[in-house]
Amino acid sequence: EQMMTFKRCAFLLTLSILLAPQAARSGGFELLSRSLFQGTPREALFAGGNIVLTSGGALAVLSDSSDPGKFTFVPLDGQPYDIEAKGSIVYTAAWEMGLVTVDLADPAKPVARNSFPMPRITHLCACGDLLVVADIGKGVVTFDISDPLNPVPTPFEGIKARPVSLLSCGGKVVIVESGGAAVYSAGNGGALVLRSSIEAQAGKGKSFLHRDILYLP
Repeated sequence: EQMMTFKRCAFLLTLSILLAPQAARSGGFELLSRSLFQGTPREALFAGGNIVLTSGGALAVLSDSSDPGKFTFVPLDGQPYDIEAKGSIVYTAAWEMGLVTVDLADPAKPVARNSFPMPRITHLCACGDLLVVADIGKGVVTFDISDPLNPVPTPFEGIKARPVSLLSCGGKVVIVESGGAAVYSAGNGGALVLRSSIEAQAGKGKSFLHRDILYLP
């Protein structure tokens, strides 16, 4: 019974490890703080000079590097599966809450500004003024984010796909599925234009795109 109680109440201890100046000179790392999160952060990114992590049903924002253990939390009514940033604006794929836009203009008081209903949203990525979003029911669709705080659906009908990753780099969007990857460029009206594709086995882990090289799990 004690073990069951412990499992129900246990928090995963997440270590915030930042590279300190002295450690950087010696080529090592220094542990600066420890922070408690409910579960392992699924995603992390930099947005407007802030570190943003997904944590349970919220986003955790670290804005003060002098106090790396102090996070500000932005409650969400859905589980954040993926996040993307444009400047100080963070877009969240919050599953049943859909696409949620979070404003970090005041990082000490981040605000969830609006949401767009997409009840099974899982992945997203930004490519210029285009936000590419994957939903289990709708496939891959796009939003115009020329006004970053107000994503607007484009006329693009979408792509029937079930991505395990959505990536962007150098004006290209890569849709990774379990059986391979396809490269697209942005067209008129928010359309995605197929440029090339490759068959390959991709796991459910995170894929990476760096300097036009795609790394599959």
